[in-house]
Amino acid sequence: MKNLFIMLFSFALLAACSSTGMSYQERNAAYLTYVKEHNIEALDKVNTFTYQSWQPLTDKFLIIRTRVKDRYLLQLNSYCPDLSFANAITINQTMGSTLVTKFDSIYVLGTKQPKCYIKTIFPLTKEQSEEISAIGKATS
Repeated sequence: MKNLFIMLFSFALLAACSSTGMSYQERNAAYLTYVKEHNIEALDKVNTFTYQSWQPLTDKFLIIRTRVKDRYLLQLNSYCPDLSFANAITINQTMGSTLVTKFDSIYVLGTKQPKCYIKTIFPLTKEQSEEISAIGKATS
């Protein structure tokens, strides 16, 4: 009986440590709720866009930073395989230094997956970027 209790306790502890508590679907919904609650207006395009870095959030959302330290939450049209685990991405821009919804896409390097087209672009402040990044993360 004692061994059973220890085993159950160990499984519960392991599950608590390894889970963020939110699925990708729940986090995707939470990102959209955040955008709506903070009245962040979607953009059709970003002029003078120069990609610097990125942060994956789920299989449909990521945050992009530009050289001028602007931040954007990108929502993709559909599931983008391996995005959450990718080491690098490429942003395929159709119009030079402009990022455009519906035409531009994200490609996960090192995969044979199709391009992931950008559905929506939301401009973010540094604080909003940090708050969105924290959604669904386990708290200690």
